[in-house]
Amino acid sequence: MHPDSTGGPVVSVPHVVFPPHSLAHQDLTAAIRAQYSPLLQQLPGNADYQFGFAHPARVALKMCGVLAIEEHPMHLPLPEITRRRGRATRNRQARQAWDAYAPLAAKQAMATAHIGPDDIGAVVTACSTITAMPSLARSLLTSAGLSRHAETITLAGEGCNGGAAALLRARDLVLAHGRPVLIVAGDYCSPWFFPEPDLRGDRLRGSIVSSALFADATAAAVMTPGPGPGAGFRIVDARSVCLPDTDSALGWDDRHHFFLTDAPKLVPAVLPAITSLLQDLGWDAASLDVCTLHSGGNAIIRAIARGLGLTDHQVAPAWQSLRRGNLMAAAVLHAMAIAAADPVLRPAPGGRGLLAGFGPGFAMSAAAWQFVDPSTASAGR
Repeated sequence: MHPDSTGGPVVSVPHVVFPPHSLAHQDLTAAIRAQYSPLLQQLPGNADYQFGFAHPARVALKMCGVLAIEEHPMHLPLPEITRRRGRATRNRQARQAWDAYAPLAAKQAMATAHIGPDDIGAVVTACSTITAMPSLARSLLTSAGLSRHAETITLAGEGCNGGAAALLRARDLVLAHGRPVLIVAGDYCSPWFFPEPDLRGDRLRGSIVSSALFADATAAAVMTPGPGPGAGFRIVDARSVCLPDTDSALGWDDRHHFFLTDAPKLVPAVLPAITSLLQDLGWDAASLDVCTLHSGGNAIIRAIARGLGLTDHQVAPAWQSLRRGNLMAAAVLHAMAIAAADPVLRPAPGGRGLLAGFGPGFAMSAAAWQFVDPSTASAGR
């Protein structure tokens, strides 16, 4: 039996909180270039060094300049970002960002959804840039004024797939228990910036590009068993997939150094799961009004659009989100907020869409949705 496209949990339009510092992309790339330029001048006659380090570094620095990013919201100012710090300091700075922004995003999301703190049955958080115990989800019970009896699920290590994965886990909880679930997704990359001169080849190239790709943000939304008084996205059905033998495609090494190698090339391998999801609903790519995709970078967005046959209009929220950098776990929720707020992109009630996040594994979480707006006369499909 196919899922009922007229029913299912509804997630409110997400609220996104950006930190106070904003760094122009050209200034960030200049800072990265300044970190690596002296290293490029070393060992000019050493062929191994030139092939393994200097050449991939120069290619990466050029790639940094063509990313479709205008600014990077950052928790830390540039002088602090480039200052040498230990792992404990970096983790503490990222945790300070969570403590500052996550409760604010959570409270604003509950207000948008017209849901009180005592109504929340569970909290699902997604963050891959903080190591914490007790968990980040448990910390929100106090900081966001939630019931101490609310269930908590903390997703860590999902990277850019975190927000979409959190939405899928929230859907499971709502379907199982029938109570509202609070979703909070945030990642903070500014504390983790540092050069990696010991890397070589593709790992070095990916590391440098990633330094110019990410930004900081926190997003929150509430998922309920049915529509509330405000607009939202009804989650009709969902899929997830993880490719075998792809752990080395992207992630953190044991020193918390980020690596990125073949991620864009792996996107086509997970797209059949989306095609299957749409086919099971009797949908296809052409029937989607707009998609709220993870803004992983130029190559990721283009690979998704090309692989699914999506138009520029359909993937516009991802490109708009990317103007502020790759927001990691918050990216998909940011794209949803963009689609709901932009009058050109906002679907009519019943309009169809697709959300998808991509991250370490190589993994993908995706869901088909229909737009809900009780303030407008219903329009079914």
